[in-house]
Amino acid sequence: MKKIIVICVIAFFVGMVFQPVFAVNTNVSSKENNTSDNDFFNKLIMLDSFHDIGIKNITSPEGYIQPGTESIDVIVVNNGTFPEFGLTCYAEIWEYISDPENGSLVYEDEITDIDLDEPFGGTEMLNFKDFTFAYEGIYCLYLDLPLEIDDFPENNQRELVIGVDDTKPESSHTLDPPIPDGENGWYVNDVEVSVSAYDMYSMGVSSGVDRIKYRINDGSTQTITGASGTFLITQDHDKDDVKVEYWAIDNVGNNENSNTFYIAMDQTPPIIDFPPVNPGYNWKVICVVTTDFPSGMKRLEIYFNDELKDIVINPPIAYYWEFRYPPDENIIFKAVAYDKAGNCANASINIFKLELNKNSGNKSSNLGLNNVEDCNCQEVDKYNPFTVKLLLNNVKFVTNFLLSRFEHVPEVKENCYNIFDILDSYNPLSIVQVICAIAIGIYLEISSIFKRLWEFQEYLIENHPIFGIIYAGLLYISLLPIMTMQYFLERFILIYCS
Repeated sequence: MKKIIVICVIAFFVGMVFQPVFAVNTNVSSKENNTSDNDFFNKLIMLDSFHDIGIKNITSPEGYIQPGTESIDVIVVNNGTFPEFGLTCYAEIWEYISDPENGSLVYEDEITDIDLDEPFGGTEMLNFKDFTFAYEGIYCLYLDLPLEIDDFPENNQRELVIGVDDTKPESSHTLDPPIPDGENGWYVNDVEVSVSAYDMYSMGVSSGVDRIKYRINDGSTQTITGASGTFLITQDHDKDDVKVEYWAIDNVGNNENSNTFYIAMDQTPPIIDFPPVNPGYNWKVICVVTTDFPSGMKRLEIYFNDELKDIVINPPIAYYWEFRYPPDENIIFKAVAYDKAGNCANASINIFKLELNKNSGNKSSNLGLNNVEDCNCQEVDKYNPFTVKLLLNNVKFVTNFLLSRFEHVPEVKENCYNIFDILDSYNPLSIVQVICAIAIGIYLEISSIFKRLWEFQEYLIENHPIFGIIYAGLLYISLLPIMTMQYFLERFILIYCS
């Protein structure tokens, strides 16, 4: 203690000699309103002993709050060299809502018998009565810790302006591209969403935007820090009604009501497949199976050696093309599919000239299959479950597959797998594959029957109108249940087997 006093005395005399220098330092600190260690050091240099108490910090409330009850908590400090006892601290709150110019006193409290018995920076927490900030607007908290013998009374008083914010922020968005870049209102590329938010001033208060939240299709909530930002809607969200929600949150926790908008997105091209179909005598039948999700099929184009032969609008799942075996050589059969969003896909197969034998000795022909070994068979991926589902293309094939467990399996041609060879590689098949196979088989069989019934109807109407009309009426009435079943089969296949 004696060493400290000696140092302080020496410092005092040095300070008297260089008084202008220290005076400048003190003024700078005063301008910055800084009661930190620098001020304390300056005081220590100028005086060997002094009294100095003050308000160090206001821990509650903060500068911006929501309406509600807040605690009034203050830390007081003893920066002096003496212990101080029996102090009193006063607190007042004024609101500037009803009288913005002069304010109105709405709160008073005091804490007595405060003992700051630890000099050189000892502190104590003061807990005043809580106060309810009921209305949005500006308030001011005034604190006073008086001491008559305080050598540095500048920090005995302190005030805090409090903004009570009860207004929700608002936000808006723009899209890039601004309008759908596909057909029929569909987006076919990623969409960038730009979101910006602002916090309106109300009663002179705005705490500002802290963050923006968003989510897509009720998924996990993502966060954009600050008042603006962007995010992408990608192919992962392909759907006819992609749901996008976003909302802003200000710095006191006010949540904006969710903004919601929908877009239609399809970045997936159609799927095309060519399941084998039983040919008739001197006939070649090609089945084109097209599926698309979510926009659906719009158009199917059929090409022979790049020459357009047919255009089918709103094609069914399975479309049949029949023709007699041509005398010329190889033909490239190509299908080009367009969905309603504007996506396009194409696939092709080579058709070879074949020698047909109507009375083939193949055992499977007794079960309704003609010339299984002679039918155009292309090498396929034996390990693709989707291929297996499509290869089970009618009830006869499914039946033969089940019977093949007990019957002789036809010989497999080199580098060319027939239906039995492919199915036997899946031993046993899963329940889903078998159900899908039966469903697709029934659907294709019904479609084939309907095709021929409609052709006969057209023939009657053209050549015998009266009989044609009667036939058409009876046909529609009798086939209504089957048409209903075909519709539900189509929905089942699209959902579970695609």
